[in-house]
Parts: sequence; C-alpha cells; structure tokens
Amino acid sequence: MSLALCYKDGDEENFKNLTSREKTKAVKEVPTLTTYLNYMFFVGQVISGPFCEFSDFDDWLHLRRHYANIDYC
Repeated sequence: MSLALCYKDGDEENFKNLTSREKTKAVKEVPTLTTYLNYMFFVGQVISGPFCEFSDFDDWLHLRRHYANIDYC
C-alpha cells in the first residue's frame, strides 16, 4: 500500500505539491518484480519492523544517499 502511495507522489502533477520529506520518498519509476518482492519479503521488515519506505530500501540495496559510505569489508 505504501509503495502505491509513494508511486502516486512521484507523479509530476502531485510532485510539485509535496513536502520536502515526501519528495525524497517519492517513487518515480515502477520497480521490477524482483525488487518489489525483495522489498516485500525483506527479513528486517517481516520480523522486527518498523516499517521502512521503499525508497529507503532501494537506496540501501543500491548503496545510494546515506548508505553510500558504508564499508562492508
């Protein structure tokens, strides 16, 4: 449900009326089926919660924004 709302926020008509937080969480492209299923069944969400936005999950998955500086070695 939240992904649908964030995708609607990414629509050009709605995007100009959003707050700065909503703009950072907006999803502008439909995710692939694999990415969507990864998001839905991500163990961190399923077991412990709390809810995380799709954009945060996608940033973590692709090491963008504040996840870019994480050293995994």
